[in-house]
Amino acid sequence: MTALIKTSTMQMFKWVNTPEINGYLGWLTGLILIIGFACPSLVLAQGDLPVLIETKQAKYLTGKKLQNPKALSFWWKDAQLRDRLMAFSDAENIAVMLDRRVDPSTIVNLGIENKTVEQIFWRVGSAAKIGVCRIEDCYYFGPVDTIVELPIAMETLSRQAKKVKSRSKVKWTVKRQVRTGTVVATKSLIEAIATKHGFTVNGLEKLPHDLWYSVSLPPTSVLAQMQLMLAGFNKTFEIAPDAKSITIIDFPQTESARRTFIVAKKPANSKDLAKQFPDLKISFRSTAVTAKGPPQQLAKFAAALVEQVVPKTGKAELHRFTLNTEADRLTILRTIADTAKLELVLGEIPPAELSDRIKLNVTKVTQGELIFETLKGTRFRAVVEKDKLVVKQ
Repeated sequence: MTALIKTSTMQMFKWVNTPEINGYLGWLTGLILIIGFACPSLVLAQGDLPVLIETKQAKYLTGKKLQNPKALSFWWKDAQLRDRLMAFSDAENIAVMLDRRVDPSTIVNLGIENKTVEQIFWRVGSAAKIGVCRIEDCYYFGPVDTIVELPIAMETLSRQAKKVKSRSKVKWTVKRQVRTGTVVATKSLIEAIATKHGFTVNGLEKLPHDLWYSVSLPPTSVLAQMQLMLAGFNKTFEIAPDAKSITIIDFPQTESARRTFIVAKKPANSKDLAKQFPDLKISFRSTAVTAKGPPQQLAKFAAALVEQVVPKTGKAELHRFTLNTEADRLTILRTIADTAKLELVLGEIPPAELSDRIKLNVTKVTQGELIFETLKGTRFRAVVEKDKLVVKQ
């Protein structure tokens, strides 16, 4: 079963080489939602091809687990955005989605040391000149204008769903993990989601023909499922008063909006943070922050909140290293692990890929800094997990 899962997930990003999707449509997509799935059951099909498949077991991190402040470090050199995000998502079990308008071959050069997952994502977005936001338990990368509007649209939809809850048979906010067939048309996918949940869709003709490749989502509400499918077209939707249908619309252009941010704890410098955003009305609580004001300022405030989290480094960070040597990368990593009393784990990485020799001359640097220098220029990174120093792609 594991081998089958590996094969399926790695095939998610193979592009179909047909005249229909060459050129612009040849890179239209990318869903980077990759962790394996188990015991799927077919929900809907179009002809002989599956459109929407529901899975019962999720391996993505969700809820509070996504707020883990574990520190990570890596170096990306001449990295293609989609491929590296895919590898990172796979390694960390985090759902990531790439907007259809973002070129997946965008080259990113980036070095990051001792940052949380969210801090890493925001830096990757900046390096690729795009934005990022969290929609439920999925991180969405896309054009900055879309990232400004997308979270606001989601909160608007949540309020609409709450209003119609008493007279609606649709469970708008119940979360289910889903995936699709290998290649599905956007309109077919939207219709499949709507049919499964018992409502109809108006305005599908507003969407151009487009294709998705092996979409896989963590447990996600039908609101988020629909909105994530529409975001790449700068669209959202409205729920009808009778809750039996939705209508696809453009993102509303508003001068002021309200957003709620879930936080692990109230930021220590909340007063200073509020002063940085005088155009926003901000309310801090123990596990949530509410802000109201211009949408662009709300997006910047979201990034500022991400930066307030203090990364949690492993116990080995207590060690300081002074090293002047010329040795292969693997030997240096073993030295770090032995000094910090950690087990070095390479997983499926062949030792030969760490055999090239490098020169290092560092004084009183942390474990993270030394790892960063050791793996600099490679496609690898390393993290401390309990009593192990784990090297990953």
